[in-house]
Amino acid sequence: LRYIQNFNNLWLVFDGVEVGSERRITKPEFITAAQKLEIQSAESVYDKVDKNAKGYVLFEELCDWMSRNILSDWDDEDNSAVQQNGTATTNGANGTPSKPCAIHRVLLVPTHDDDVHQMFDFLDTKHMGALTLTSLELRLVEKFPEYAGTAITTAFHETDRSSKGFITRNEFGFFLNFLQHYQNLQSALEFDADGRITYEAFMEASNQLPIPRGRSAEDVFDNIDMKMEGIVEYDDVCRWMADNVR
Repeated sequence: LRYIQNFNNLWLVFDGVEVGSERRITKPEFITAAQKLEIQSAESVYDKVDKNAKGYVLFEELCDWMSRNILSDWDDEDNSAVQQNGTATTNGANGTPSKPCAIHRVLLVPTHDDDVHQMFDFLDTKHMGALTLTSLELRLVEKFPEYAGTAITTAFHETDRSSKGFITRNEFGFFLNFLQHYQNLQSALEFDADGRITYEAFMEASNQLPIPRGRSAEDVFDNIDMKMEGIVEYDDVCRWMADNVR
């Protein structure tokens, strides 16, 4: 549950050290940024974070490691200045704000099984082994306002595909994953007047999407576009990502 506490500050540092714009950092970038991230033995730590040896780490992977190993809170005054409109800026060398980061769009959820079960137990106050939409909306938003919005309702119905009226512990991981993608992908994709995404818009945003290693953006779009119409629904994109990207 430490995700919600620290991810804003970590995002500002991550965005400041990333050379490209793909929301991932390479090993050299990680080592260069180690001092800012308060990490000792950076090369060894990088190898632990990059579990699949893919040559880069995603923001979610870095946040997961940091939440488990860096227990002290970061000083907000050193890392960010939150503006009244809900965005944040990193401070430049002369103390003036540099480019804004729309961190209000970034939502992180636990990915490790133990953390997923811990959050489920926190929400399942009656120990029923199941969560209804009402209980999720009340308990989750009360404790973590970052989860508020239509994303919870959409994620619930996408998870409860048999319409039984609740989601189980085994389904909760998918719920959280869908919730995360539903919230985060909105800032990367352009929608048409009907709220759908064209092939061209998907390809234009491909470098900001969590495309699995070994898959191309074209291949992913074709998998989502089952009817081969050249246009897809946002919920379908999020469903595919929740099924294939964790």
